[in-house]
Amino acid sequence: MLSTWFHAARRRSGSARKLQRRLLVLELLEDRTMLDATPWASFAHDAQHTGLSTVAAQDLGVVRWQTPVDLHPPASLGIHYGSPLVTQANTVIVPVKTSSSGDFRVEARSGRDGTLKWTLPTDYVLLGGGGWIQSYSPTLTPTGRLYFAGAGGTIYYTDTPDANGTPSVGQFAFYGISHYDHSLDQVIYINTPLTADRAGNLYFGFEVIGSNSLNLKNGIARLQPNGVGTWVAASTAAWSAGRSPAKTSWNLAGSIPNSVAVCPSGPTG
Repeated sequence: MLSTWFHAARRRSGSARKLQRRLLVLELLEDRTMLDATPWASFAHDAQHTGLSTVAAQDLGVVRWQTPVDLHPPASLGIHYGSPLVTQANTVIVPVKTSSSGDFRVEARSGRDGTLKWTLPTDYVLLGGGGWIQSYSPTLTPTGRLYFAGAGGTIYYTDTPDANGTPSVGQFAFYGISHYDHSLDQVIYINTPLTADRAGNLYFGFEVIGSNSLNLKNGIARLQPNGVGTWVAASTAAWSAGRSPAKTSWNLAGSIPNSVAVCPSGPTG
């Protein structure tokens, strides 16, 4: 298993300090029998975001391997990075920002030595504004399915994240994949990390810019493993529904305590 943290590599040029590619740095932990079979599946480990692992870390003074998480980092630190994930087979899933405008790909690497197993590009469109860049955060389900966000509020998935070579990929949309077309890419934006419950249902927040033929509004979506989706408007779910407009807060991952989904949302403006 692995212990992870982010390292921002810097170099000096005269008196100026230039930011290089940001790296995911990993230390190899000794093989141990896990108390349960739960991998590091999402932001802060699990759907409750406890941040608690069943495997203790070794001394963090040794770096076994490292890999960039941002190939074009911004000049400032106004950015959040998605959490790396670890499967039961010790494959590390790493979301990587590949351009200054916020394009992303997903990589799978061997947890033991960092060897690249596969890489998948995404068509995810970053919602701009706010002076900073939100995270791109995939998630794993208890069955080992990997979900990662796409354009137009769509979700990509693979059931073979441990494959050596490009895995097969499917695509869902919470409003029905038959309704998706590229005109929605600049209308519907997933703006939170993805969270999955024990039954494999997926939850995330999304933001809608402008009118659309599906009459979608800012809200919270739920996707079943078979691709059937539902959603609720943030103005309905938010504690301050009387204030408008309401939307899910960027970067805040939904928490699922006791099988109840709770996605942070609130008023803006």
